[in-house]
Amino acid sequence: MSRHQRGEINGLRYVLFPDGTGTVMQAGELRTALYRLKCTKGVSCTITGEGGVSINVPARGAPEPELPIAPNGEALARYLSEWILAGTGTPVETTPPVEVAENKAPAPTSLIVERAGESIAQTSDEPAEQSPSEPAAQDPEPAKSTTISSGQTPPVEESATPPCPVREENGGCAPAPVEERQVEQIRKVTYEPITPASQPAPLAQKSARKQEPAEQPKELERPSFIKRIGLACSITGSVTSRYKNHNTGSERFGKPRVSFGCGARFSKKFSVRLSVIGYGDKNEKSPSDADFTYAFAYRATDKITLTYTNYSARFDGAGGGIAYPFTSGALRASYKLPRIPLPNDKTIGCSTSLSLLRPHENSLNLSCSYQVTDRFRISGTAYAYSSGKQENWEPDFAYVASYKINDDLNLVYSNYANNRFFWNDSSSPGEGIYGGTLSLTYNFKF
Repeated sequence: MSRHQRGEINGLRYVLFPDGTGTVMQAGELRTALYRLKCTKGVSCTITGEGGVSINVPARGAPEPELPIAPNGEALARYLSEWILAGTGTPVETTPPVEVAENKAPAPTSLIVERAGESIAQTSDEPAEQSPSEPAAQDPEPAKSTTISSGQTPPVEESATPPCPVREENGGCAPAPVEERQVEQIRKVTYEPITPASQPAPLAQKSARKQEPAEQPKELERPSFIKRIGLACSITGSVTSRYKNHNTGSERFGKPRVSFGCGARFSKKFSVRLSVIGYGDKNEKSPSDADFTYAFAYRATDKITLTYTNYSARFDGAGGGIAYPFTSGALRASYKLPRIPLPNDKTIGCSTSLSLLRPHENSLNLSCSYQVTDRFRISGTAYAYSSGKQENWEPDFAYVASYKINDDLNLVYSNYANNRFFWNDSSSPGEGIYGGTLSLTYNFKF
């Protein structure tokens, strides 16, 4: 993890690792990867995105690509793939056009190409006269003769070690501007007249070797159903700092439990997540503890999302019947608010949500989140109730702090207990900060 490159382009942040993998994500939503890269140098890069989109970028021996202007997520992922594969693979051979000389051709010229501090004179069979101001280059081996006809482009030598696509002041990497990349490829070209007695250099002859046909790109395989829906799962182990045993009323640490959950996105607008929960000691499980949870989300617009959730569903809950947990969920509509700018060039993202079923009996919620560092995030939710509708066990606020150990492991402290403001006491208050839950989550995909 200590050896990686990262940068930000057009509101998108990317990370590249030495093993050829990488991610592209929104700069403000680092927990969600828009596109993932998996590259084998000299072969190809595979780009996978939301909804199971799969793109194959083959290695063609092409030079480093130009940085696109204001790229979206897919364009940035393609640019990074082409940058990783630059100069590797089998180049596509093309036959340069051969110009037919007319009866009266203009006086030939010799093309002198200066690159990387050396001069290669393209003249007739006779050696070109050397400039008195430049000493002769002392090469251990004779320079290769290269003949360039009028209208052709001088060859460009590729660097053995391509430059980092990222150049930031803090030592990280950011893609070089287009102007800088062009400066690195400048080759000075000058023309020197040839006396009429000189003969023009012969056209470069094609190699007698039979050219092998260029490798044809492989047809992209249709991604599997699991990839198309972006199935992602997690295993979470949790313990509570302090809780009251529902039988004895004693306070203790523990209540260890494990949950297994999976989420899928069946379209750009509709997603589902389900999880089941198991407890280390059944005697510690209270009647209000959940057996499973579910969440259905529909993104109506860029700012409005509808959700139907139940985070306390039980197989043997009140009401009876296996269908009851799925008919007792909460239907809410959330609205994404404009981001709040901070003096440190960061922002706070907030949203508000309202129950669509009996809104006067349920809370109006305001949730905000702040990305402290690339790995550490804090968030909180405030609840507002109609007069006289708040129950003794319903909180005034909740808070969460999460630390991203790596792409697969997250350490989270969450407190959804009965937290109250000092002016709004409850007859059954929570345990404060000790009533929170500490969880370690491992994320993986199939």
